[in-house]
Amino acid sequence: MKLTKEVTYVFDFEGFTNKVDVFVDNVENRRYENSDPLSLGSEMNYQGTGNPYQEIQAELLSSTEVQDTPPWLLKQVRLFYRLPDVNAYAVGEYREEAGELEDEGTVMKSLSVRLIDKL
Repeated sequence: MKLTKEVTYVFDFEGFTNKVDVFVDNVENRRYENSDPLSLGSEMNYQGTGNPYQEIQAELLSSTEVQDTPPWLLKQVRLFYRLPDVNAYAVGEYREEAGELEDEGTVMKSLSVRLIDKL
């Protein structure tokens, strides 16, 4: 089985960006979410588009700030995105965490994203 990169999705939130690569196989045309080119990745329950490789901006549909967070977690936001080329979705989380004692005053920001299967 050969995997071919079909798309890179770009997820943005508050100036922070995360990119997710998606591959398709040459047997079923099944999609695989993959951040490591040496591994197979997580298979999706839908097929690729058959389009040439492209980079696509995911559409942010909603963001909800979590109110009950521990003191070290300065901000936590749950995110919901749409992948416009396949009408599928992704969930994400944006975090701002307080730095360690030796890095007092610094803020570590992160954006994680996970593609979700279609119903």
